[in-house]
Amino acid sequence: AGNRRLAKLTALLVEGPLQVRTFERYDERALRRSLNHHVELVEAIRARDPVWARSVMQAHVLAGQRVMMTALEEPGESG
Repeated sequence: AGNRRLAKLTALLVEGPLQVRTFERYDERALRRSLNHHVELVEAIRARDPVWARSVMQAHVLAGQRVMMTALEEPGESG
């Protein structure tokens, strides 16, 4: 997107411990969904459509949250 601020923010998010812990808990279905979100987010950015991009990002974050919450609810998990 050519936006330095966005690039810095993205780097922080990608390297963040929450994303790493969440990613480790993804099954194949969740990984496919996440990849599709990334592809769609790139499409939204290329289309310069902030409403679309925001919508995809919200879905992506909520899906990741659901993966983490489900993993924490499983027996034997120690948060």
